[in-house]
This record gives sequence, C-alpha cells and structure tokens, in this order.
Amino acid sequence: MTTMVIFPSRGDDALDEFVRLLDRFKLACCVPSNRELVKLAPHVGAKHKHLRLCHLSAPALSDVLSRKRHRPPRWEWVATYVLTCLHVHEGSGAELNFDGPRSLQGWYELYQEKFGDPHASGGRARAPMDGPVPASPVGPSGPPGHPEGPVPPLPASRVLHWQDLHDAALEDWMHRFRRQHSMTHRRYYELLGRHGVDLLMAAEGAARDREAACRLGILLLCHDRPNEGMAWLRSAAGDGDEPARILVNAAPSRRREMAAELAYEFTLPGYAQEHPTGDGRPTAAEVYYRAAAAAGHMGATVRLGLILEARGEIAEALCAYARAAARCHPDGLRHCERLNDQIIRDPSVLRPEDLPPES
Repeated sequence: MTTMVIFPSRGDDALDEFVRLLDRFKLACCVPSNRELVKLAPHVGAKHKHLRLCHLSAPALSDVLSRKRHRPPRWEWVATYVLTCLHVHEGSGAELNFDGPRSLQGWYELYQEKFGDPHASGGRARAPMDGPVPASPVGPSGPPGHPEGPVPPLPASRVLHWQDLHDAALEDWMHRFRRQHSMTHRRYYELLGRHGVDLLMAAEGAARDREAACRLGILLLCHDRPNEGMAWLRSAAGDGDEPARILVNAAPSRRREMAAELAYEFTLPGYAQEHPTGDGRPTAAEVYYRAAAAAGHMGATVRLGLILEARGEIAEALCAYARAAARCHPDGLRHCERLNDQIIRDPSVLRPEDLPPES
C-alpha cells in the first residue's frame, strides 16, 4: 500500500527535502509498493549494466523513506531507486506529473547540489546503504562502505503524530495527501471507470486484496500497459493468486491474449446486459468486455456491442459488430447485418449526434 510519510525533524532540511522528493517521485511514477521496487530492481540493473547500481531491499527502502537513517543514501542506491521508478512509469501510459527531477541526470544534479560530489571520498555522500551489484559494474565508484549498525528507535517524544498537528498544518498535509493520490485514481477512473478505482482501493488497502490486484493487472495488460499490469500481477502472484501466477510465468508474447481471455471469462457469470447503472457509468461487465475487446478478443467485442446497443448507443454498437465481422466472427457478422438493416429501415434509432450532417 502506498503511504504518505510524516517525517520527524532532525535538523537536516536538505536530507528531509530530498527524501520527501524520493517518496513523491515513487507516487508520481505509479509504483504500487516498495515490494515492487525490490522485485524490479534486478531487471533494471541488468538493463543498465554500464552503471554502478545497488540492490534494493525492503528494510533499506523503509528506513530511507521514513528517515530512520541519519545520513543520505549513496548515489548508487538513489540511481537504482530512480531508474526502477522510471521503469514502472514507462509502462503506465501516464504523463509524469512531477515538479522535481524527471530524469537520472536531474536527480544526479540535485544530489550534487545537496550532498556534494557522490564520487568524492570521505564526504556524507558515501554513507553506506545496500551493497553494490555483484556483477562487475563499469563506471566510477569508491570503495564499498561498511554496513551501518542497527539504528535505535526514536524516543516516543520525538515521533510526530497527526494529533500533534494544528488545524492549518493538518489541513495542508491532507490536501497534499489527497492531491498525490488523486493522480493514480484519476488515471484509473478515466481508463477503467469506477470499477477500476474500486479495484485500486481494494488492492492498496490494508487487506491487500490479491484478487483485486490480479484483476487490475489483467485489465492493464489488455489495455497494452504491460509494465504497470505486470507490477500488479507480480504482487498478486506473490500473495498466492493462481491466475496472476499463470500470467507472470507465461511467455511475454502471449500475456495480452491470455489476459483478454481471462477478462472475458471473469465477466460471463455476472453478465448483465439489460441492467445499466442508470447514471452513465459503465457496468463492471462493460469494463472487462471493453478491455478484452481492446486486446482483440472478438467474443468480448460482440458482447460489448450488445451492451452498447441495449443502452441506445447504436452507432458505437454497429462499430463493435463491424470489427468482429471484419475478423469473420459469426456473431459479429449476424449482428452487424441485423443492426445495419434496422438502421436502413428506421434511421430514427440513431441519436441525432450520430446522424451525418445535412448537405
């Protein structure tokens, strides 16, 4: 679950600000959880063999982002974190809405500004974190540092709780919290409707609903967002979800097709063509059929056409049937011919905005 961290004051404004930026960057890049960063970091390291990168571990991520470490992380650790976040964002299809550094070079310049040359010996920038990648990396590096000892917990008197904030500070924190979370919610709402937001909240909630995470991954794969979809599927597979495990282990070239089939099958037991929501929102059935249709599933394309036709969106329904008919799907051919004949006999079935302009 993605959380917003409130930092206790340690008298190091530069480090506090830098860590806050790291945490916000993770949110802006649509990273579902720290665990996904840990899982994806080795793939990113293999992709950037010319850089000296580090292992990411869950305890180190937690310690850095909660400010339990008194010294800045090593540049190699920051580079691994930033590149892994960018790797997730590449597959999200979203605009990177972030007011800080957006590239590795930008983060490097900010790191230099706040903590000095990361390759200089003896400076704060050499604070040890996780060890370097065992493979012989190329690039400038100093001698590995010695592991830090365990960091003693803060006294209770120094831990800041929300109850300690005065009204204005609490309101400001809540405003920033809502704004950072709204980007992902808004993206999922635009792509998947209310059902997508419901899945997101269930997958991110305290219960970590693995089925919701799996369904999110399947829908995102169908909409050709493989990196973001696979992040959710790996999370669900790690929690024991069988369909997610099957997709994770499948050949990459077949994943989207398999996701489309699963999206189609998820919908069949609850298919409710004649029961729209009544407020303009798509039913959950439509969300899955639309996703499967986007991935080329012709059965789902016909079912989507039936939903659209039942809702009175005749032109859109005809387009759906025509797509299936063009692939020689028998139901697509039948419904396309039927609806086309109906329009010819009675053009009033079309909405005024669907009619061609008068010459």
